[in-house]
Amino acid sequence: MFAAALLLAFGPPDALTVPRPPPEPIVGGSEVEGTDHIETVYLRIGEVACTGTFIEENLIITAGHCLASNPDPSRMCVLLGDEVVPTACWGSAGRADVVSYGVHPDYCRECDKDATDIGYVLIEGRVTGIDFPTVITDAHEYHEMMHKGAKVEMVGYGYDESGSADGKKRQVNAEITEFIADGREFFAGGKGKDTCQGDSGGPVFMLAKDGFLRLVGITSRGYPECGEGGLYTAPFEGLCWIRDETGVDLLPEGCEDCDCVDLSDTGGCGGGCSSDPSGGLGPLALLVLLRRRRGRKGPAA
Repeated sequence: MFAAALLLAFGPPDALTVPRPPPEPIVGGSEVEGTDHIETVYLRIGEVACTGTFIEENLIITAGHCLASNPDPSRMCVLLGDEVVPTACWGSAGRADVVSYGVHPDYCRECDKDATDIGYVLIEGRVTGIDFPTVITDAHEYHEMMHKGAKVEMVGYGYDESGSADGKKRQVNAEITEFIADGREFFAGGKGKDTCQGDSGGPVFMLAKDGFLRLVGITSRGYPECGEGGLYTAPFEGLCWIRDETGVDLLPEGCEDCDCVDLSDTGGCGGGCSSDPSGGLGPLALLVLLRRRRGRKGPAA
């Protein structure tokens, strides 16, 4: 049994060529210590890393773009801990091998919005001792929690301030600032509170009234200048696909078709919906916004 895990993923070759400023960490946040956010893991494939979240004993959810290069599972590993060895699949407190993975069939690398940037990873063995976060599958809870100004917590293994791949897990608290019109993606962060390179696929959490975490977003893409906010994918619409692909059913009775939450209902936007994914930015700003917060470059495994 593994107590937790992490996966390093090989991004597509062109994923390493998109110019952007020197990488920074989860911006404006702090290091995670001990067993806090033990469900959040490091995903390693070759020279590129992403972040992921355990949502079941052997299942991790992450960003589709982290896996879109069709990496060989034998070159992937999942590492667990508040600090991992970022350059190899050994030397960390927890480690698991990858059995298989998938990228949502509707994932769109070139889309300005509605990219369906969702992927999953299945590991060998199972983890124990984790309170797995759940995706909101109740319409009332969704519309009560998901609105403009709602407080969220983002977690990931992004670079530190010096641009070094130190393998430390970090978290930052921010607010939802806007929703794309159909509700499948939302903006969060800004004003120095943000995710960045290496945080791709990482979780956006909210604390529900029952005291447990809800996974409400997956880190997808953002501005080249980290600290200005990012765009996050709602994981709900991926649950039927994950069930059909893996046999892991995270849906309650009556939600078999993933229709129990209407993400496009403007009530969930709290008056903060926009049909323009740039949030009113001009074409050039929109172009630079949609840089994926993909895995970071690092030494070869």
